[in-house]
Amino acid sequence: QSDHDGTVALTLYDFLQSINNRVTIMDDVQRVANRVTLAFVTGLAGGSTMAMARGLPVGRTAISMAASCAMVGTACFGLERVSNVALRQVLDSDQKQSNVRLYLSHAMGGAAGGAMVGALFQFRAMPGALMFTPAMLAMAFGEIKFEKARQVRLQELLTETQQEHQQS
Repeated sequence: QSDHDGTVALTLYDFLQSINNRVTIMDDVQRVANRVTLAFVTGLAGGSTMAMARGLPVGRTAISMAASCAMVGTACFGLERVSNVALRQVLDSDQKQSNVRLYLSHAMGGAAGGAMVGALFQFRAMPGALMFTPAMLAMAFGEIKFEKARQVRLQELLTETQQEHQQS
């Protein structure tokens, strides 16, 4: 019975992994939406803090900064996802290639999105690209570390489940 339970748990794990490996366009849209929302909330918090520190109108300053952060997030993360979709067609889907693809797409999104933002806000594309490319690469590093921690935790849960089934 424990072999059967282990097989069922392993099959469930493989099923969850296969779902995790399939990416649809809606997954990409949701990913961008999550990051833009986070950028908006960060801008809202940063804008209200800056307004209070400088004695500016809090509401107007916070909304202005939140909108700017959301535009930057849309430019960088939107172009990152477009780059990622294009790179998925070119690169293999194994884990090492997936990490390379993530770094490349974040660098491309940071460079292109940063150039767009720099051209919009400062009328100079290069400073925006130089500023947002390293920031997006740091985001890719964080995403890879988060995904590794998530995989380790998933494996721990699977092991615990298998041990509980063996004990019963």
